[in-house]
Amino acid sequence: MRAQTSTVWWLTLATAASLAGASFALSRLDEGTGLRLAIACVPIALYAATLLRIARVKSREDEMLRRIQMEALSIAFPLGLFAIVAIGYVVKALDLGWFEFVDAALLLLIAYSLSFAMVQQRYR
Repeated sequence: MRAQTSTVWWLTLATAASLAGASFALSRLDEGTGLRLAIACVPIALYAATLLRIARVKSREDEMLRRIQMEALSIAFPLGLFAIVAIGYVVKALDLGWFEFVDAALLLLIAYSLSFAMVQQRYR
């Protein structure tokens, strides 16, 4: 079970990195290029792989891991929303154009990863 959870952890981190990288690359490339579409598909594919892996792990996990997952989600969701709202208002106030709605997924993944690690440490 630990190896399966580790795979989900690494897929989540890879997805977060690809979201950040794709956002950065798409902001720098000219519109209308096929490369933009290819770059946009990378985080989508990783996100899908992460969701599939989570579904497989969920069907086989024990009660303790389910409890850890639920506690992590209960921390991550409000933390992620707070980060989205806080950054969104700062971006509006300073008229910065770098943060877009799609970047919220990155913040939610980071919040979930941090809260999962924190809750998992508590149950060790």
